[in-house]
Amino acid sequence: MTSFVNLMADDVWSEADIKRRTESIIDSQFPRIEYDILDRKLKAQAMGLYTLTTEEQAQVAAYGAIAFQAGALADAARADMALLQHALDAESAQRRLELPPADPPTDQDGYERQAAEAVLEAVTDQVQELLDARAAARQELQVEAPAEAEGAPE
Repeated sequence: MTSFVNLMADDVWSEADIKRRTESIIDSQFPRIEYDILDRKLKAQAMGLYTLTTEEQAQVAAYGAIAFQAGALADAARADMALLQHALDAESAQRRLELPPADPPTDQDGYERQAAEAVLEAVTDQVQELLDARAAARQELQVEAPAEAEGAPE
């Protein structure tokens, strides 16, 4: 399952971002007013003051399914965000190593290069797949951009 997160983007969503998106998914399929009404009925039922109709029981089940699905999407988004963060760290490390070494050598340069190498050594197969996909997408954009510029009026 993939989440609602764009792994080709460079922005890492916060937990609050993921929760807001998840709630908007639920709200789009089960409006807040319907939820509030059903919630009051469920509370009344729990106190023994109300009995849900068959239709209301179906609404409870539908809401449960929607909430479960949104929760699964949120879990996938959290995993995608961790993957994206690792990919962004690896891309940053690669850019750091592409810079020429300090001349004359400095301790700071050495530390930064060691840290960058450590990040790249820790890249998993899954992160590498994402790095490759992101690189291919960037390459595709670079190929398309000059072609579009050629047709532009001067």
